[in-house]
Amino acid sequence: MEEGPILEELKEKGYVKVKGKVVYLKDVARKTKGKKIVYSGDTAPCKNVVSLAKGADLLIHDGTFMESPEVKREHLKRHTSVTAAAKIAKSARVKKLILTHFSRRYKDLSKLVEEARKIFPNTYAAKDLMEVVIE
Repeated sequence: MEEGPILEELKEKGYVKVKGKVVYLKDVARKTKGKKIVYSGDTAPCKNVVSLAKGADLLIHDGTFMESPEVKREHLKRHTSVTAAAKIAKSARVKKLILTHFSRRYKDLSKLVEEARKIFPNTYAAKDLMEVVIE
């Protein structure tokens, strides 16, 4: 059915009269489960992200650093390590994790992904213009 006043009325009332016949929403529509995508921007680990991401199909999360001695604790107060992001994904039981906002110190992102996959195997590194299939 095309968008327009008839469809709007059907959505609002649950039924509509078309050409003398009553059409009920329940007879022509079905509920479909949507997809849940959670995006957490530039942030330190946050408990609220875990609760908001519960059961999400996709979590896109800051994964700025690997956990290593050269990364100062000060950086981790404002950013999330890939290990922490993977723990959040695992704890929230999301289906897929995409890490983003990488420090420029890392030329090879595969090492960051590898570190995260030790905790959450379905982890990927975001890339410019990346397309993601959400199943």
